[in-house]
Amino acid sequence: LNEPAASAATSAAGKAFSYEAIAEDHEIKESADAENERTGSYTYLTPEGDKVTVRYTAGKNGFVILNPEEVLPQPVTA
Repeated sequence: LNEPAASAATSAAGKAFSYEAIAEDHEIKESADAENERTGSYTYLTPEGDKVTVRYTAGKNGFVILNPEEVLPQPVTA
């Protein structure tokens, strides 16, 4: 069976999925619709022991963090 790579990639399109992985110090959740637009989150512990959860979408608009004010450094105002 010699199927061209382009055909194999096309056959994978249109498949929605969802998965979740949970451990003591991290967590990952992601789902995708039939157009391969993804929504998910990942959680991790900082070295100081703080729990951080990043929520995101990924797809035709690229990777977009939905809660940047909670997870990205914010400008310091004087």
